[in-house]
Amino acid sequence: QAHIRARLADPDLSPMSVARFHKVSLRYLQKIFHERGTSPARWIRDERLARCRSELNDPGLDHLSIALIGERSGFHEASHFSRLFRDRYGVSPREYRKRRESVELFG
Repeated sequence: QAHIRARLADPDLSPMSVARFHKVSLRYLQKIFHERGTSPARWIRDERLARCRSELNDPGLDHLSIALIGERSGFHEASHFSRLFRDRYGVSPREYRKRRESVELFG
């Protein structure tokens, strides 16, 4: 998991690249993650989304565009990032940031 977290921005990060790095088969890697109730691909995606959510929550990063925040976590297509973020958190990245800013102003 530390290996994955350190490479979230790498667009080539995949379950296969993780398995290769650790010199295990893809099937074995999938088995390890399955025992924890997930898959390597899902875990990578969820970690990327969590990092983006954290960065969107950070007022110190408001100077970064939403697309750049997505890119910093390995989402190199803004529309794909936005769709995955909305599916996971129920709002678009833009709306998520806007709500945080509203709370800061009026909270």
